[in-house]
Amino acid sequence: MRKLGFIYKYIDQFFFSLLNVGTIAFVSKYLSSELAAKYILINTYASFSLIVVVALVITPFWVHSANRNSDNFVFGSKFAINLSLLTGIIISAVYILKQNGNYHDVIQIILVSVSYPMYDFLRRTLYVENKEIISAITTVVLSMFIGVGYWLLYLQGATSYQPYVYLLAIGLIIASCALLISNLIIRKTDAKEGNIEDKNYYHKIKEYFVYGRWSAISMICFWLSTQGLFVFLYGKISDDELVVSRLCLSLTGIISIYFASIENKLMPDLRRAYVSNDINYIKTQWKMYWRNGLLISIPLSLSIYVIYIFYYGGNLKYSIPFILLALYQILTGVFKYYAYVLKSAQKHKETFYSNLFGVVFTYILAYSFIFTAQNVIALMVLANGILCSVAYYFFLKKDGVLNEK
Repeated sequence: MRKLGFIYKYIDQFFFSLLNVGTIAFVSKYLSSELAAKYILINTYASFSLIVVVALVITPFWVHSANRNSDNFVFGSKFAINLSLLTGIIISAVYILKQNGNYHDVIQIILVSVSYPMYDFLRRTLYVENKEIISAITTVVLSMFIGVGYWLLYLQGATSYQPYVYLLAIGLIIASCALLISNLIIRKTDAKEGNIEDKNYYHKIKEYFVYGRWSAISMICFWLSTQGLFVFLYGKISDDELVVSRLCLSLTGIISIYFASIENKLMPDLRRAYVSNDINYIKTQWKMYWRNGLLISIPLSLSIYVIYIFYYGGNLKYSIPFILLALYQILTGVFKYYAYVLKSAQKHKETFYSNLFGVVFTYILAYSFIFTAQNVIALMVLANGILCSVAYYFFLKKDGVLNEK
């Protein structure tokens, strides 16, 4: 059963990623560059809410879920929806100030800002109960629903971006309700268990915040140096370049799924090795990680590229951003081992400083080359990956993490 659960978890994660990649691929192919860029902009704003909830709710929730108490699930659900709603309202205000958007766009940003993180939270909560199969089935059905829905909208002549965003939000809301009901049935949560005193609620928020704060600010830096570039450069570069860059980032993001799966398995082992002062194990694992990472990520990149050029054509204009972003995923994936070691040594501040260093210099470079460089987004994302990797290595050496205790 554990092996089946592992497979179901991968199916769930794959289709959850496919949902993001597939929607971007669809609008980039069937909508005009102007409308596709608008769709991407709204989803990019909304994606900020997801990283906040992942850092401050989902990650701490896993730590507090060992006892599987129902009140922990109720608190997590309440905190997730409140935090995502608050974040959605804030980023909507930023959107209005920066983009002069209309009320339809604001509603869409808030809807996606709440529905996407809630669905991600609820599907992962079922992992705790070893019910990955429910998450997997729901995510597969959701992906099919969105895919068929987008195609029907296109056949009906829907050329605006708004119906597609609304359909995405509706699908996520329906799927979230299904997962919520499943959680409540499995956990047998009743009304009495659902009542959380305000004092206890705010105390738990503080616990979650203390645990997830460094992760949150590191992920915000990561968002600023990748997704945030699309917000920053919207209107400053052509819509076509923005859309192609976003599609390439989504497609090459498939490569990162492999490295993320390795991280989940590797981190506990690295932590135990560091605590027991088994530095040789950490160094040996680095060689294996580096070798296996290249052996898998390079052929995977080539396979994705073949699909990409079949989809978009072999125009060099479309190939360059893909190559740059594939190189980014491979390099950052391989050298992310430095970050894993820092985390295993609980050097969370150093991880944040590395990400902050990367994002600051990325935006300095973006300001310098914004009007002259082609494929500026792909170049800046790659530059950020290189800078962060260098910073990880610097702090690893500076703090003597790999020195014998």
